[in-house]
Amino acid sequence: MLRVSIGEARAGMVLARGIPHPTSPRAMLLRDGARLETSTVDRLRAMKVREVWVRYPGLEDLAQYVNPEFESACRELTADLSASFDAVMAQTDVELDFGAYRRAVGGMLERVLENPKAAMLMGEMQGANELGRHGSAVCALSVLMGLQLDSYIVRERSRLSSAVAKDLSPLGVGAMFHDLGMTRLAPEVLARWEATGDETDEAWREHVPLGFAMVKDRLEPAAAGVVLHHHQRFDGKGFPCLPHLGGSCVSPRGSGVHVFARITAAADVFDRARYRGGRVEPAVRALRRVREATLGGAIDPVVFAALLGAAPAYGPGMLVTLSDGRRAAVVGRTPGRPCRPVVRVVDPYGVAGRAGEEIDLSRVEGLSIESVGGERVAEDNFEPAYEGEFDLLAAHRRMGLASTPMEEKAA
Repeated sequence: MLRVSIGEARAGMVLARGIPHPTSPRAMLLRDGARLETSTVDRLRAMKVREVWVRYPGLEDLAQYVNPEFESACRELTADLSASFDAVMAQTDVELDFGAYRRAVGGMLERVLENPKAAMLMGEMQGANELGRHGSAVCALSVLMGLQLDSYIVRERSRLSSAVAKDLSPLGVGAMFHDLGMTRLAPEVLARWEATGDETDEAWREHVPLGFAMVKDRLEPAAAGVVLHHHQRFDGKGFPCLPHLGGSCVSPRGSGVHVFARITAAADVFDRARYRGGRVEPAVRALRRVREATLGGAIDPVVFAALLGAAPAYGPGMLVTLSDGRRAAVVGRTPGRPCRPVVRVVDPYGVAGRAGEEIDLSRVEGLSIESVGGERVAEDNFEPAYEGEFDLLAAHRRMGLASTPMEEKAA
């Protein structure tokens, strides 16, 4: 199995996985085993399908990293959420079925736990509207990070029993609706935000209290808190500020920000960095921007380490070009150096016939990933500033936390 960008897909390639309709989750455009024609590739490109999985001898073992049931649940959630946001924007008195969305999160969690090796977001989310797409993506990423942060979450929610503390349903629902207040902003405010991305815009910042007012009496406190605090920064420079003793107004920092809000914040920043100006950026580029935000104090560094596992810089099966010009498929991850995965040399157009030499890029100096999907990413690759910076298990050990089997398998 080889993940090929639609720009690199060619007639004659045979699909290793079916292609779902971009905006209709229950409809399939093409089935597993279909042979691509030039006209088919053109049609897929016109429909904004961004990548396909094709058969490639010697890469069959990559199927273990794919979770079709989880991906199907994500597509259905995106469609339902898009419809809900459309309804809320059209009417002010729509009653959202938050219970149904909580059950949807539970279903997503079950699908992931069935296959921990596939606990990562492999493809791009697509939806009928941007709020629905973004909410679904942030929900999925937050849940995947939460599963990897099991023991960290228990530590950060120490006043609760372990079972209650690590229930991720409130995280998923809060992440899903973190931007619900956007539906109450004036069109000119939304247009200005989409054009500039200016987070200092006071009119745009109103989406936080507006969204909180819409959910505070209908969601459990941990979920409603995500809606209220997803723009808090780890260094205490976020918003909104909260009333404090003596009448002052302060923003929480560090562990004073609920861990679910910290997780959602990282997923939010990543997804915004990935989907910019109507285009989809390579994951490694979006991660580089989130890392810059982490170094700048905005993101919890432990949460960022979990993000690297939930949204890998170079996911399994991805077709890349190495700095020496060879083409290769990503076949494994190195937790401490996410931009230097294990790859296997391939000839995507079939001349060589089978996958060849396997290379652990973390052990080979002078060789790196140059481009992906025809786009140069050499400048986006990043290295750890210190030993274990990106290693979540190492971070847990530094804090004296025991890692669960789920966390170890995800890493």
